[in-house]
Amino acid sequence: MALLASTCTPAATWGDQAAIAVCTDYVMQICGPDTPPGMTLLGAFGLGAATRVSLRDGAGEIWQCSGQANGLIDDVEMAEFPEPRPVRLAAGAPSAVLQDTIATSEATQYVVPLIAGQHLFARVVELSPGLILEVRDPDGQPLALRTVTDRVFLDRAERSGDYAVRLINHGTASASPLSIIAVY
Repeated sequence: MALLASTCTPAATWGDQAAIAVCTDYVMQICGPDTPPGMTLLGAFGLGAATRVSLRDGAGEIWQCSGQANGLIDDVEMAEFPEPRPVRLAAGAPSAVLQDTIATSEATQYVVPLIAGQHLFARVVELSPGLILEVRDPDGQPLALRTVTDRVFLDRAERSGDYAVRLINHGTASASPLSIIAVY
C-alpha cells in the first residue's frame, strides 16, 4: 500500500484504518499501471458500519469510496468536477463572494485568471465537516489541499494563466459554503 500523507484533522480509529486500506488498495487497482505512483488520504469518517474515504491518486484525480473494516466495499467513484465557473471581479473590487450548494460527494470549481506576480487568496467561510479546498495551477497540478479546518489559501502566481479553486464535499450532508476569492 502506498499511502503517503494524510490531511485528515481527526485521527482515524483502527476500524477506519482497515477501511482506508481496503479503499486505497481497490482504487490503486482501478487506476492501473499507467497512473503515477502515490495515493494521498484526503479524509475519512464513519458512516455506520462503513467508512467514507476520499483519496487523491498520483495523477491528481479525487476518488470517493465507502469501505468496511471487514474488507467489503460499498461503492467507489471518481469525483466529477463540473465545468469551472469564471470568477469575475467587479471594476475596482479586489474580491468576489460566492456561494453554492454542494451535494455529498460532489464538487464545484471556479477559474481565476491570474497574471504572474499576482496573489490569489481563497477562503471558505462556512464550517462544513468534510469540505475540502483545493487550488490547481494552469497545468492542473495541485498547489494546495486544505481540509475545512485549514480553509485558507494565499500564494503568488509564478506564471500567468487560469487557476482552479475547487470545493469538494466529502461530508455526509449537502453544504452551502460561502467563499471569498480575491486577487491582488
